[in-house]
Amino acid sequence: MVHNKYCCVKDCKGSSSNENLRFFTFPNDPVWEIRRALQQNWEPKLENRKPTDTAMILFHHTISNKISRLLRKHDVRMIRIPTWKTAQMLRSAKEGLELKVPGVYQIPYECRKGYVGHSSRAIETRCKEHQRYICLHQPKESAVAEHSISIGHCINFGGTSILDGSSGYVDRLVKEAIEIQLNKNNFNREGCFILSHAYAPVTTMLMNVKGGTSRAGT
Repeated sequence: MVHNKYCCVKDCKGSSSNENLRFFTFPNDPVWEIRRALQQNWEPKLENRKPTDTAMILFHHTISNKISRLLRKHDVRMIRIPTWKTAQMLRSAKEGLELKVPGVYQIPYECRKGYVGHSSRAIETRCKEHQRYICLHQPKESAVAEHSISIGHCINFGGTSILDGSSGYVDRLVKEAIEIQLNKNNFNREGCFILSHAYAPVTTMLMNVKGGTSRAGT
């Protein structure tokens, strides 16, 4: 191989290129192989260098590998995060969920308004907390208790429905914000998670589907 044949080139770096070519020229050896051997970097590669930092980036089939190679040159390890499809963000119409799972839920009121919330624990546990805040007269602890105490409306805890089951915090925030957009007649407090404008086509599509379903039912 050319590498083995010209392995001593590194010892002759001080001489000129022409002298190296004359010294290492053998019969039937092309000159371009000798030049390539002279231009090789003989410094040892540090293959076992530990990364100095970690970057978490959403996976994309066209640019993830390019970004990974670029970050590797700067000793940064890249972790690919799988992206969620739109179908995975929405619940199935045939999905039977009970209140013993975490997720996004809705509590109806007698004034035909509702409260949309999310919980990392069982939804029935969160409903019991709302009831306790009402009994203890603590409106600051819950928007449900605040509305019930200030207005005096009765809460239909028995009509609590689960809108979507999810255990991830960010997933619950996004799905809660989507349900709030779909149910304008609610009494949620201001300052909730604000949806990005990128979700506008999804919410518009869901509103149209919901409107068509309600018209078909009437």
